[in-house]
Amino acid sequence: ADTGFKHVKPTEYTPRLLHFHGEKKKIEIRERPLKKASLDSSDVFILDLGLEIYQWNGKTCNKDEKFKAVQYLQTLKSERGGKPKVESLDEREIGPSHKFYSALSDEPLDAEEAPDENDSSSFSPVMIRVSDATGSMQTNTVEEGELHRSSLDTSDVFIVDTGKSCFVWIGAGASDAEDKNAMS
Repeated sequence: ADTGFKHVKPTEYTPRLLHFHGEKKKIEIRERPLKKASLDSSDVFILDLGLEIYQWNGKTCNKDEKFKAVQYLQTLKSERGGKPKVESLDEREIGPSHKFYSALSDEPLDAEEAPDENDSSSFSPVMIRVSDATGSMQTNTVEEGELHRSSLDTSDVFIVDTGKSCFVWIGAGASDAEDKNAMS
């Protein structure tokens, strides 16, 4: 029999595997396929199953990756009202029958799922000047590789591409045309 009460479904979470990789203040977090082949003994992973969350510490992971993962876990737990059960696992200490491993498939990674060794870590940052000082709008590369703040000129607009982010710096004396062209 239907009642007049409103039925509230529990919050549904999509399972995901998060990969923590890097050193010091440059720890990257990326979502990886839910496959055992995604695991790397030199990194930390979080398996988020909603109300069960596992932090898997690889044999040779570093303290910075562990720290960043713990921070992320605390945020997740806080966002979910403290309800999730959190367990920290060390690769050396858990067996292959643990629930963490059973939540991941045994399938190999597809070509597009494999981590890209040539991703932005091999990208050379670039600084591009947008200027109309010659009478026509021109863009030219100012620096590539190591970028220096001293290369910025307040009379122009600069675009800085780091490989992971793109920034537009607008000098105080930049013309309206330079401003508009840099943003389009």
